[in-house]
Amino acid sequence: MMNKREAADYLGVSERTIERYVSAGKLHPKNGNFSADELERLRMASEQSPQLVSPAQKMLLSLQEAAAVSGLSLSHINQALEEGKLKLVAGKIRKRDLERYINSL
Repeated sequence: MMNKREAADYLGVSERTIERYVSAGKLHPKNGNFSADELERLRMASEQSPQLVSPAQKMLLSLQEAAAVSGLSLSHINQALEEGKLKLVAGKIRKRDLERYINSL
């Protein structure tokens, strides 16, 4: 079971998106937590549906997208956030900030 923040990180979405999924009946929390199996089914379904914009074209990236686009590990991204080298905007990383950070390495 995962809490809302963990579920959002797992799916690469914001906590607000998790709330929207609950309202839309796509997720069914139990005692405020989400089943890993249900999250995996939703993740697989979203991967099978076509994306209108690839992560490389987005201006704001989820932590997972930032890791994928940059080639850095998720733990490296999290460490950069903790150290203040990257900042979150609405739960996402600005692509231009990520590019500046990568260039500084």
